[in-house]
Amino acid sequence: MDEEEEYEFLQFHKILLKWLGLWPRGNELEHPTFLSKLRLITFPILFIPSSIPLVMDCIMMVGDEELTTIIQALIALVCIVGEHYMVICFLANRNGTVKLVSRVKDFQKFSDLEGMIKTDKTAILHAKILLFYSTVGVVMYVSMPLLSIQHCEDNKTRSMREWGIPCGLVSRVRQPFRFDYSPVYELMYLHQILLVSLVTWVIIMLTMLQCGVLSHAIHHLKKLRVLILELGTLDRSEMEKRALFCIRYHIEIIEFCDNFNTVFSSQMLMHISLTSFVISILGFQLLVVNTADFIRFTLHLHSTSSTGVGSDAYTTDWYKGSVRLQNDMRMIIMRSQKPVTLNAMKLSHMSLTTFLSHEFSLLVLHTFKQSKIC
Repeated sequence: MDEEEEYEFLQFHKILLKWLGLWPRGNELEHPTFLSKLRLITFPILFIPSSIPLVMDCIMMVGDEELTTIIQALIALVCIVGEHYMVICFLANRNGTVKLVSRVKDFQKFSDLEGMIKTDKTAILHAKILLFYSTVGVVMYVSMPLLSIQHCEDNKTRSMREWGIPCGLVSRVRQPFRFDYSPVYELMYLHQILLVSLVTWVIIMLTMLQCGVLSHAIHHLKKLRVLILELGTLDRSEMEKRALFCIRYHIEIIEFCDNFNTVFSSQMLMHISLTSFVISILGFQLLVVNTADFIRFTLHLHSTSSTGVGSDAYTTDWYKGSVRLQNDMRMIIMRSQKPVTLNAMKLSHMSLTTFLSHEFSLLVLHTFKQSKIC
């Protein structure tokens, strides 16, 4: 019992984000130190040797390189930009994020702690599986260019020879100096491995943090629905107490989801824009973009669970209760008519329907362009 009372929710996510320098340590939010401020600028400093040359290369290769080469560079660039955007949004709302995660344990007054811990361990397991999958994918992704070095050397473009751009890099970049000799080439390759790993891990962990928080909201919505369905088995006085308890529980969940919207809506925009960009120019998803599959499915469960509360309330024998009970149940039903939705900076609701319709439109556009070309 003591172990359950001391349980810290989403601990795995916090540890990884601390290791990445994003989650505050101790009382850094109230009293930031020089070291904590230095950690915040670590990512931009680490990315400079590759991100800025990558931007320049994308600009200068237009009209001089094959479309496939340009697309590969654009995908690498948009993933770096997306990671920077997510980090900036997270740091801007870090105080609210910490409060939101700490608020998860406040639901103990409405729900059983054992079920909350089970939900949390499931969210942590999903995060570990996706992190392992992504890490294996990163190893394969950075190894593939090494397998095609000979083919690259035989088909080396004029610009690569003039600028001293070697084959075997994860993504080609254009530096103001030649780096096709040892040990500069090896150092650049190791830096790109670090860059790809950080971009992947940051996006994965920030996305899984969102999914972890949402999984708790879904758990409580399901718990609320169970409590509402049990109303019919109680006597009249207990029904009124339980109905009032359900209203308070429902309000707490809605406020929790509203806080989630405030904290994460700006990051949700990245999931729409990054996924759409990669699909529209490439036709298949990159490793980092697969995180959007988790967030879209979790959001779909969240929306359906919130609307199900009203349906469950209506199926109870509310009409047999007192006037007070009927008014309480009517309040629950009225609140559930509008689903608890999460949005991307109020531009679009985040749901499975939104993603499917958006991707279908891109598929139609791509098919139309292909038919025009043919």
